[in-house]
Amino acid sequence: MNDMNYTIRGLKKVAGYISGNFMLEEHDNIIAGLSGGADSSCLLFLICRLIESGEIPKCHVHAIHINHGIRGEEAVRDENVSERFADSLGVNFKSYRFDVPDLSKELGMSEEETGRKIRYESFRSFAREHAELTGTDPGKYKIAVAHNANDRAETYIFNLVRGAGLRGLSGIKPVNGDIIRPILCLSRDEIEKICEENNISYVTDSTNSDDIYTRNYIRHRIIEPMSYINKTAVLHINEAADRAKEAYDYINNQSKEIFDRCCGIEYGNDNRISRVIIGFDVKNCHVVIRKSIYAYAAECLSGDSSDIYGTRFDAADNLLLNGTTGKSIQIGKGIVARLDYNELSFEYEKSPVENVNAENDDCVYFLDDNTRKKIENGEIAELKFDKFALRLYKTEKVIKNDNECYTKYFDYDRIKGNLCFRKRRPHDVMTVGADGSAKKVKNLFRDSKVPKAVRDDIWILADDKACLWAVGVRQSVDSFVRDGLYGLCIEWIPLT
Repeated sequence: MNDMNYTIRGLKKVAGYISGNFMLEEHDNIIAGLSGGADSSCLLFLICRLIESGEIPKCHVHAIHINHGIRGEEAVRDENVSERFADSLGVNFKSYRFDVPDLSKELGMSEEETGRKIRYESFRSFAREHAELTGTDPGKYKIAVAHNANDRAETYIFNLVRGAGLRGLSGIKPVNGDIIRPILCLSRDEIEKICEENNISYVTDSTNSDDIYTRNYIRHRIIEPMSYINKTAVLHINEAADRAKEAYDYINNQSKEIFDRCCGIEYGNDNRISRVIIGFDVKNCHVVIRKSIYAYAAECLSGDSSDIYGTRFDAADNLLLNGTTGKSIQIGKGIVARLDYNELSFEYEKSPVENVNAENDDCVYFLDDNTRKKIENGEIAELKFDKFALRLYKTEKVIKNDNECYTKYFDYDRIKGNLCFRKRRPHDVMTVGADGSAKKVKNLFRDSKVPKAVRDDIWILADDKACLWAVGVRQSVDSFVRDGLYGLCIEWIPLT
């Protein structure tokens, strides 16, 4: 047998997978996540070999390593191994270091979620910096991550037991926006054999053997025993995921065509979608198509319908077929489905009308012209209202103190119009990622484990455009003070 049998087959397989999924174009910049493990090392090795041989488009490759600050000396070892391997391939290397345990507490997220968040933020941050430095088109950057066929099988099992539909059972996508997964077609065994054939040294994360993590449990307690029943179990699970994806794509495309013919969209004063109208002609469609249309309607409003339970679309279907005019049901994400005489509409729950010119539980404006002038002159503005008091001043220094959950610094030049403290509203979103990604305030409270009983009592700082701060919970990322610029310090003091 050829000593490089797995490498030759792997190169051919990955080249075809990249081409078949239209992952790369000539002169793209590939940002390859490199952990130092077998998967990411194999990914970087194969990409470099394929570019060198001309089997995939000629691209510029950058290896990015993230030190999560979780495993002490082991994490430092991984970083060093990654750098040496990138250097051996002649690939530009950069590492980022974070304290994920502390960040996860601050964000109210699990360490696993936080790690994933900072990885993708770092990849995109590197892309922006490199594009600005070199004048490269920002659209010419692809983030290559090393998910493999086993990862996809594990995701399939995980989503299956959570009750996912066809979308969830499609598993990990080969391409998702700027993210590409070139070795999703390779099994973990194939990857390790390729590393062995090419003398690629790699590290093993000690937490990979810990079954307290859900994915590890699925890997060791479910996938591995399945392989005793059929050694190609991972391959067959991936084939099932492919069939689910084909079915989902077909149903989704058919649903959107019918949506365009039978449904309508209304926009609010802020040019955002405020209402989706589903015509009664949809009644004549197959139930699978109807439910897909409901999911698309919810997606039009919220941007994503993946975490809305399928049973809510069952309820929407029952409302369309058997409901009475005027009846409404909760869908999730603050969306209601309401039946009218000849249509089913999806819209956000109505919020109470606010008296924006008065101080009340909904809105307290405070940054008027006089207060701004006082702050501009270097004075401290002290304001008192029924429920809280404020101290405002402009500063060049951002100082952390023991009361920092009630003291925040905001980029003075980014404030749009007046500022107000108010309670949350159904449409409220806050920027939470350095890449501009946003999250509904409702979901932010949930993820931060804020008790439901107090969520409506939390004050929100907002300008004319966005939510900047949920007091005691989270500050918007795009309101952070940029280096070298003035910050507006706001000290919030509760009075009741």
